[in-house]
Amino acid sequence: MTQTATIWCVSAPLYSHTDWGGFLRTAHALTQRGHRVSWVSGTAIAGAVSGLPFLPLDETGWLWPPPPLPDISTIKPQDAIMVRYRRALDTWLDEGKVADGVRGLLALAEQHGAPDLILTDPFLSASAIAAEVLGVPMVVCGWPALRELDETLLYPVQKVLADDSRQRVDRLCQMFGVVGENFSTGPTPSILSPHLHLSYFCDTLRHMVSSRRSQPARPKRVRRRGAGQRARTRLAGSDSGVRPTGSHHTGNDLYR
Repeated sequence: MTQTATIWCVSAPLYSHTDWGGFLRTAHALTQRGHRVSWVSGTAIAGAVSGLPFLPLDETGWLWPPPPLPDISTIKPQDAIMVRYRRALDTWLDEGKVADGVRGLLALAEQHGAPDLILTDPFLSASAIAAEVLGVPMVVCGWPALRELDETLLYPVQKVLADDSRQRVDRLCQMFGVVGENFSTGPTPSILSPHLHLSYFCDTLRHMVSSRRSQPARPKRVRRRGAGQRARTRLAGSDSGVRPTGSHHTGNDLYR
């Protein structure tokens, strides 16, 4: 028998961020399997996730809308490139907004109890930090677990901002007393789950799943020890719809 889990699906308050190829459908599929699934985000998208309990956040950590673009005709080309990359970095790694997002998630955990699992929008740094603070596993939905970039292949502007992004992640982790287990360790940090990435657009992985369907599934108990906490059973059995082992997995079989 599959153990019921409490799961939070956390996204930026934008309609497109409920998708990523199957994020919202994954939430509904897990609900159909008996899990207690809530969507966590800004109230602007509450109507887009009808049918799921909704937990509102004042701040998710996502900077939107971004600041207006400067007139690039008035600045040097190299400066325009720097502006472009820095705007992209600020969108998902604005330290003030991310910190507020983490505090919001921790407040929800205090109010409702911590979830057993967090499924997250692939660019929400607040989810990555809050999951580590709470000692619960985090799954990235809609983005593969990518290899770390070779720093020698980066453009100079990318190297400058890579160092900036690493410093931002380090400061945020220090602020909340974590080590950053849900971030990559390469020159350009990104959100990287040590447990599972659900990719909805990978033909190779979809083929792997088709092959696995022909094999008998064996239930298994999955345990993880959070910092200073006893080991808890998070999910059990292949029928849970979430597989906490491996670097990434296609999510299409969750709702087929």
